[in-house]
Amino acid sequence: MSSTLTAGDLVIGRVKLTDGSNVLLWVPGINADSTKNALPVAETQRHTYKTASISFAASGDNQVVAAVATKRIKVYAIVVNFVGTVSAKWRSATTDLTGAMDFQAREGFIQSLQPPAFLLQTTAGEALNLNLSGAIGARGWVAYWDDDAT
Repeated sequence: MSSTLTAGDLVIGRVKLTDGSNVLLWVPGINADSTKNALPVAETQRHTYKTASISFAASGDNQVVAAVATKRIKVYAIVVNFVGTVSAKWRSATTDLTGAMDFQAREGFIQSLQPPAFLLQTTAGEALNLNLSGAIGARGWVAYWDDDAT
């Protein structure tokens, strides 16, 4: 027994029947590309997605996500707003991941990508920091996962 996938189908698994044949299971209308191949689900399912809040007002490095030994922090969504005029940059511990970005009071930004793509990644074993040029309030959150350093 066999069947071809159409664009929009999602493979959800295989079942081995007692007669030894394999049956491909899918959900119509979800996540297939134009080549009619099901998109890999394992890449997004193998991560534990987490969020961390941003709520500080200190000049210099402010830890957003603590370091995890042997793991890289991969950020796929950012929402941040600043109370006053400030320059901000993302850092892996003390190494810049972005250049300084200037904000006026009540300005901020929102960025996101669909995992497994990511916006920022730290060096393995380093914290994700938001560096502020002055003691100005920063509020928001990041969505991330920690990944092996391989």
